[in-house]
Amino acid sequence: MMRWLEEYEMKHMEFRRCIKSFDKMYSAWESIAAECDNPGYRSFAKRQANVYLRLRDETKTRFAAVGYSRFVECDDLEFVSEVYRFREKEIGWLKTMAKCT
Repeated sequence: MMRWLEEYEMKHMEFRRCIKSFDKMYSAWESIAAECDNPGYRSFAKRQANVYLRLRDETKTRFAAVGYSRFVECDDLEFVSEVYRFREKEIGWLKTMAKCT
């Protein structure tokens, strides 16, 4: 059970990294588009930026639908606190059982 819980938490962190990666790529292509003088290159950079923006938004939506929503909504610093709260909720009963025996 503890391994499952660990995998569940790691999968959420991987989703968060994926979303951040798409966001960084979006920002990079946006800055390239802003600096470009050639209309064709600027258009291509804008199109690439929109691809990553759509990927980021779609990933967030799907993650929110199938994942633990509190993990999606928090920032990186709050993520650890949310993991501890989630663990307490999921396996808090173990403490009670350990006290009974």
